[in-house]
Amino acid sequence: MALAMIISLITTKLLPFFYITIDLMIVVVVAVRKTQVMVHTLGTDSWRLIQDFPSLITGTTYLKSGKFVSGTINWLVCRGDWSIVSLDLRTVSYQQILPPDYGEEKFTFKLGVSRDCLCILGDHVSQRVSDVWLMKEFENRESWTKLVSFHSDHYYSINKVLYIFVDDQLLLEVMKLGLVVYDPINNTLKIQDL
Repeated sequence: MALAMIISLITTKLLPFFYITIDLMIVVVVAVRKTQVMVHTLGTDSWRLIQDFPSLITGTTYLKSGKFVSGTINWLVCRGDWSIVSLDLRTVSYQQILPPDYGEEKFTFKLGVSRDCLCILGDHVSQRVSDVWLMKEFENRESWTKLVSFHSDHYYSINKVLYIFVDDQLLLEVMKLGLVVYDPINNTLKIQDL
C-alpha cells in the first residue's frame, strides 16, 4: 500500500501542493488561472506535465481537499456541480468520481478519508442539515452510503470524520462543539471533554 505525505506551501500568487508517495514520486499541483499537475520521480532529472487537469481547483479550501485513498489523490472541484477528480498515481491518469446524489438541493462539500475510503461531508446551511457519506467501494458511485444526517435547530457543520468505530459510532470534529461521538443506533451525540 502506498503512503502519501502532504506538504502545503501557500503564497500570495500561487497555491502549490506537494504530495510525496512511498514510491518516491512527487506530484505538484499549482492552481493559478488554470490547474497544472507535474510529476517528478526521484532518481530522474526532470519534471513532466502529465496533462491538463480536467477542472479548475479554486481557492485554498479545494486545493487542500487533496486526499490520498487507494493509490490515488482526490480533490473536490466545482464547475456548476460538485465532483471529485482522482489522480491515479500508478497510471498517472485522471478520472472524475461523482458524489452521492443529493437531488436538487444545494450543498457545500468537504472531502475526507475514513477506513481508507473517501468521505463526503455535506452541509445544507439553510435547512440546518449536515451529512456524512462514505464511499465503501472506491470509484463506485453506487457504494456511497449515508452514515450520519444531523438535523438541528442549531447548525453544526462537521469538519472531519476522525474515526469510525467497529460498532459504527463516529468520532467527529464538529464546528462550535469540538469532538463529538455520534451513535447512529440511538441517534445521540456525546460531546467529548479533553
